[in-house]
Amino acid sequence: METLALSLIPCVLWLLWFWFQDWYDREPPRTILVTFALGALATLPAMLFNAVGALVLSGLLG
Repeated sequence: METLALSLIPCVLWLLWFWFQDWYDREPPRTILVTFALGALATLPAMLFNAVGALVLSGLLG
């Protein structure tokens, strides 16, 4: 649980940094939340493809 909390710190810092850089034409908070959620969901198939690719390459390369 501590690792999850620590992994969110850079994410929140980047979000705040970009949020405060855009004073005049900010995106709606819902759009930002959906974008972050979809990015988090995209890691699941990426981990799967990474694991499958590692198994295939280790089998091919020995």
